[in-house]
Amino acid sequence: MGIGPTPDPTPQSPQPSTVSMPPRGAWRWESIRSPPPPMPHRYSLRVENGALEGQSFPIEGDGFTVGRKSGSSLQLTDASVSGAHARLSVDDQGVSVRDLGSTNGTRIGSAKILEARLDIGQRVTFGTIHCTLARVDAEDHGSGGMDDIVLEGDSGDSEELTLEEPARPVPGSVPAQAPQVRVEPLPTPTPVPAPTLAPTESEEHTISAENLARAKKKSPVGALVLVVLAAGSAAGWWAMNRGGEESSGGRPVTPLAGNLLEDGFSFEGPSDWEALDEGEAAFGRSPRAAYSGELGLSVSLAAGESAVHASPWVDVRHSQQLMATARVRVSGAAHLRMGIELARGAQTQDPTPCASFGDAISESTAFSERTFSLTVPQGYDRARLLLAAAVGGSGEGEDADNAGRVSVDDASLVASAGGEPRAVFDEYRFFEAGRSLSLFKVDATLLSGMHLRPAGTTAQAALDLQLTEEANGVRLDPSGGEGAVLVWTAEPSALEGGLATMGVGGYALQQEDFAAEGVTDLVIGKGVNLLRVALGKPCNVRGLSKGGAFQMIVELSGGAMPLIQVRFQEERTAAINLAADAEGAERAGRLGECLNLWQQLLDRYPFEDHLVRRAESQRATLLRTGFEAVSSLEGQIERASFFRLAGLYRECRDHASEIATRYTGSEVEAGARSTVSRVDEDLAALETDLDRQEVRRLQSILQTLESRDAKGLAARMRTYLQEEYHVSPGSGENQ
Repeated sequence: MGIGPTPDPTPQSPQPSTVSMPPRGAWRWESIRSPPPPMPHRYSLRVENGALEGQSFPIEGDGFTVGRKSGSSLQLTDASVSGAHARLSVDDQGVSVRDLGSTNGTRIGSAKILEARLDIGQRVTFGTIHCTLARVDAEDHGSGGMDDIVLEGDSGDSEELTLEEPARPVPGSVPAQAPQVRVEPLPTPTPVPAPTLAPTESEEHTISAENLARAKKKSPVGALVLVVLAAGSAAGWWAMNRGGEESSGGRPVTPLAGNLLEDGFSFEGPSDWEALDEGEAAFGRSPRAAYSGELGLSVSLAAGESAVHASPWVDVRHSQQLMATARVRVSGAAHLRMGIELARGAQTQDPTPCASFGDAISESTAFSERTFSLTVPQGYDRARLLLAAAVGGSGEGEDADNAGRVSVDDASLVASAGGEPRAVFDEYRFFEAGRSLSLFKVDATLLSGMHLRPAGTTAQAALDLQLTEEANGVRLDPSGGEGAVLVWTAEPSALEGGLATMGVGGYALQQEDFAAEGVTDLVIGKGVNLLRVALGKPCNVRGLSKGGAFQMIVELSGGAMPLIQVRFQEERTAAINLAADAEGAERAGRLGECLNLWQQLLDRYPFEDHLVRRAESQRATLLRTGFEAVSSLEGQIERASFFRLAGLYRECRDHASEIATRYTGSEVEAGARSTVSRVDEDLAALETDLDRQEVRRLQSILQTLESRDAKGLAARMRTYLQEEYHVSPGSGENQ
């Protein structure tokens, strides 16, 4: 048996296919191994957001299923999609969609449906993943398979086009030969415009029958690009698309030193980032959102929709400065806010997690680097990066067509030392975290997440804090936000002494959800843990009880400049002086003045517990004594009435007047004055009746004297009646 030559063990790379083009005319490329042409699909479903964004899937028969589980015709791994979410069917009438009992439902437009007909170009939403139905015409599929492509156009001079596929050597094997290609000249076609090489944003990294058909009709070069992509030569497309700064992806992924979000920061693979339930839409990984590498985060939003995405929690320390950075691109009516949420990992009631956000980032055609920073306040030891995207409007009327897209890549969160409190008052520390303010005392969190924002918005729209440090606290100036609301959380450690409102309704303790108007002050805690938020103007206030904490929402009136007060030395001195003056008035017998001074102390300084207890006790004693003194006159007044004793009436009246004088300006005075008025009325009635009886008696005596001819005595009686009772002689009536 003969021995042939030894094969070269070194794998050979495929050789370039060289096509010699005729000097003029058109041509046809045809693979001699072309498979039979596939049956054309009449419809396809294009995914508009999420991990499969931009990809189209043909719909066949009545068995096209959409769901999260494997085996679905269209598998959507988004958490908002159920395992078996929906089924699409094709018949002579078109395409219909039926919900399969999904958790988050299926919508056409904004309407939630169970089963409905789907029109061409109409959007159908599975959970938060938007898709659009498209028609795929038979002519768009050509007359053969991927290797059977007709290229038409004016070639000009003879030229050669070479397609090179990167070598993929397999040790110990001989590579397959490139397909043989036959070139057939065709009649000269009508010239067409030169092709546009770069695809639109919606075409990037997407191979579909529609794109292929479009490229065939435009030029040979356009078709060649798609042939290369279809054959798996993505490197060729990457080289053509690197371009300048405005192109997506292609840059190497470069880790950032100190990035706390090292795992998954560039979204190239699975990570612990998650979509929060606060929005109608959700971010998903997409090649169209890549600044570096192959994937980034992206979300498409319609009017009134929002999406919030959160990084994994990372450990941080008190006073660290956190810097959040990301590459961001925003289009249309969308905007993005970067934020940082803080929480405490230990098993404790407080502090309540709070988030602070930066300015809204609006339309930018190219990726740009955006940053946001804050200092970690005392009490917090965990943080995460938030991405909040939204399109304004209600989705109806003039803003119904508003829409936009947000792309984010290369997110980082870097911590550095150097964060200092905004203000320090003895053991109290005020910390600014972005656009929010928190207050701590030693290791306890008292107030958290205090921020200003326009009415009707969320914390994402918080305004810049204008703070002024004063002798007894920090004052906020909301002049930059017309109609702003002040929002914060009073933590459980601050509420041990209760929460009270002061203002038009007086001093009122609040224990459950409440709404109050005309509030001028909010008093939180008591004693050495006392806090006061002095609003400066009457405002409307709401309080919402949440797990031992209270969220406070204050509608600031014009001119209100809230003061968060932590020092009360001046108030305590004034309260002590009022108490001393009250005791002095009591010793001097000015009980009404004493009562008023104690009441002033209660109204102005209800937070001074020990003085408040004294004031309440002294007022109760004095009021009880005064009212008992007034009540004791009732028995004497009743005796004077029964026995018709005008003199006793007068004694009761004088005693009541004395009580009123001692209790001037108090509730007791009012009661005593009322008694005096009643005695005067009864005495006047009695005296009138007594006078009439006395006149009749004297007139009877006068008649007797006149009958006995006692002229001298009769004359004196007539004079007495005239002077004392104003009775004319012989009239018998008072004048």
